[in-house]
Amino acid sequence: MNYLELLPQDLRFYIAEFVPSKPDRPLPYMNEYKDVILDWYNKYRVTDNSVYQNYRQLYDRGIDSWEVQYIKYGYFWYARAVPYYNLFLDYHTGQFRKIAKRNVGRWINASSYLHGNTILNPWNMLHHDLF
Repeated sequence: MNYLELLPQDLRFYIAEFVPSKPDRPLPYMNEYKDVILDWYNKYRVTDNSVYQNYRQLYDRGIDSWEVQYIKYGYFWYARAVPYYNLFLDYHTGQFRKIAKRNVGRWINASSYLHGNTILNPWNMLHHDLF
């Protein structure tokens, strides 16, 4: 919190006419952004046995301008994997660990238990209320 936020609101608006200020807030997606870049770079761009264990090491080394256009493939892969896997970045290897999400109860409903339908066949539940 800065001193400008402690002032009354009408005085803040008056000062803001002359000095633009915006409260600094950390962006919530930045850590995810850095993790995806680190995972992508360690999987596809490292040719020797070196492993970048955090984003700072990769930032200090730098990413070439011709490599930047391929970062999008790391994000496409991440967007496809997130609905089906829990992804945790392992900083020792610099890559994501994939753990499959469980879809327990996707076809299961209380009415199917009451009417004696089999859970393994979702077509049997179409005759009853699913929701």
